[in-house]
Amino acid sequence: MKFSNVQFSHGTLHPRHLLQRSVEYLEFFDNEELLEDVKAVLEKGEEYSPELFAEMSFVWEDVYDYFNEQAADGYYFGCTEGDGSEIGWWRLSE
Repeated sequence: MKFSNVQFSHGTLHPRHLLQRSVEYLEFFDNEELLEDVKAVLEKGEEYSPELFAEMSFVWEDVYDYFNEQAADGYYFGCTEGDGSEIGWWRLSE
């Protein structure tokens, strides 16, 4: 199943929050390898460190790319035009 017009997240760009939200979608898509990567980085703790933030950001990039691959034809995964914190599967503008 490919996604279209589905809001994934709104109001945050923090990789921890985005990765937490991605768990249920990765389970839905049955991507065990990427799901394991997400869970592993989330299990490293909630205390802020630049190293952990960077690692989460790299894992989020992988998730982001994968979710974009799951977009229906004519759609993309990313931010809406005008609101960088509203992320989901949206129609490509013409």
